[in-house]
Amino acid sequence: LMLALVAAGCERVVVGGTCVENVRPLTVYSAAKRSLHDVVDQLTREGHAYVCAHVFYPFGHGENPARTVPTIIRKLLRGEPVAMTAGEQVRHYTHVTDLASALCRVALANTAGTIDLCWGEPVMVREFTDLIGEATGRRELIAYGEVPYHADEVMRAVGDPQPLESGLGWKPGASLRERVDETVQWWLRSGAVAAGKNG
Repeated sequence: LMLALVAAGCERVVVGGTCVENVRPLTVYSAAKRSLHDVVDQLTREGHAYVCAHVFYPFGHGENPARTVPTIIRKLLRGEPVAMTAGEQVRHYTHVTDLASALCRVALANTAGTIDLCWGEPVMVREFTDLIGEATGRRELIAYGEVPYHADEVMRAVGDPQPLESGLGWKPGASLRERVDETVQWWLRSGAVAAGKNG
């Protein structure tokens, strides 16, 4: 596909990557993403312009209900306890609305190489989950330390927001707390909070 795009006359190719490319591949998914990055990196050395945009922990409206953030939100809205690890992992979380805006900025900019789609300061998983607890009014139902860390747990997965924020002058449309509130409200309106709908 990369070669076909270049052959078709694309002077610059933007590839959507993931933050798991920055750590040792732990899954087939992360290994495949890393391999794609290596392919476009080689094409760059051969003179083709590319951008590999790394996405960091997206969340927001329309997400698969079985994924972590929707599962936590829906359980809390139903008044069910949520068992968590100690939540000391550090992450950059990105709301889908801001992610789309940032990706458009990168696609239209005259830049090349790798750029992280993240902004602001990273937070611990516990801090992010507390925001969900506050937005649902059920923070007391989150039980930290009930689930052990995986043997291969990635404790820190953060990016460098400076190229996006300072280099391209991009800023998110709202704070992380506001985006979490919006997401909780979306799930309330979606009608998919009831048990039995994908968890």
